[in-house]
Amino acid sequence: MLLLAAGCSTGGNGPTSQPSRAPDWVQLTSGEWLKGHIKSMQQRNLDFDSDKLYDLSLDWEDVKTVQSPKATCLFGDRDIYTGAVSVDENFVTVTTDGTNVRLPRSELNAISPGGLNERNYWSGSVDIGATVRTGNTNSTDLTAQANIQRRTPDSKLGLSYLGNYNTASGAQTADNQRLGLSYDRNITRDFFVRPIGGQYYHDPLANIQNQATVSAGAGYYIFNQPHLEWGFFGGPAYQYTRFVNTEAGHPDENSTAAGVFQMHFYKKLAPRLKFNLDWQGILTPPEAGLFTQHTVGTVEFKITHLLDLDVSLIWDRTEQPQPNSSGHVPKRDDFQTVVSLGISF
Repeated sequence: MLLLAAGCSTGGNGPTSQPSRAPDWVQLTSGEWLKGHIKSMQQRNLDFDSDKLYDLSLDWEDVKTVQSPKATCLFGDRDIYTGAVSVDENFVTVTTDGTNVRLPRSELNAISPGGLNERNYWSGSVDIGATVRTGNTNSTDLTAQANIQRRTPDSKLGLSYLGNYNTASGAQTADNQRLGLSYDRNITRDFFVRPIGGQYYHDPLANIQNQATVSAGAGYYIFNQPHLEWGFFGGPAYQYTRFVNTEAGHPDENSTAAGVFQMHFYKKLAPRLKFNLDWQGILTPPEAGLFTQHTVGTVEFKITHLLDLDVSLIWDRTEQPQPNSSGHVPKRDDFQTVVSLGISF
């Protein structure tokens, strides 16, 4: 592994010599130049934050050249170089103090912005939706979602949160929290392993006081294109559940082996319109619910550079809910439609 660092320059009608904090430049095969900042290049897709056009998702085949004063490149599976990056139609050059490392463009697997600046590896979004009603019915609805990622050329750390709170005429009708964690290592462009994944869930109205799931496994992308992603993950897991209360003679906690299955689908519908669908299923013995699933479908519309308008449909289902101490069995299905405003960073 070799680490390099320097500035870069280019002639012609594009960028000129720039300091390390200068913007990145991208030239399309049409001849057009874009000024802004590279967010990442992975899976043959360049995510670029344009100064005028905001967030863009560019097919790598439509990118003719790239000039960055400082970025990190992954070649093959493990060779990483950091420095000033110049990409043309055939080669990638990383420059430091007049010394060049030049490799075929076909061997480039990923680009991350910056060098040793940790902030460059992080991105995410935070969404909040709220509704307050007064009059014949007094109610408050609050939903919060957050998704944060740390991307390097060969790995991805994901953190997620989803929380719902609702009261209607003084009665609490929803109060659940879900935290997620995943860490993926890319083996090839389409295949990855997940040495660790986890989830914490709290939903007293579903008779779940605390539930923790730890998993590991592997995944594969069937479609891995700039505007279309469809991938699957699966692996063994361990799950611990503590119920709020249970019927007499039944334990109030459960520990069991489990299987976790996930699916992610992404489609860019228009320049400012995106669709995401995430599904998770957990298979357990009947006393732990037998099969639980969590599905979130979101249509995202980018209003400004930072502000998004999101509409989400959330579906949770437990095949065999655990009765509480009074014998009441929670409903199998919970549905929720959320309209929220979000900030992307």
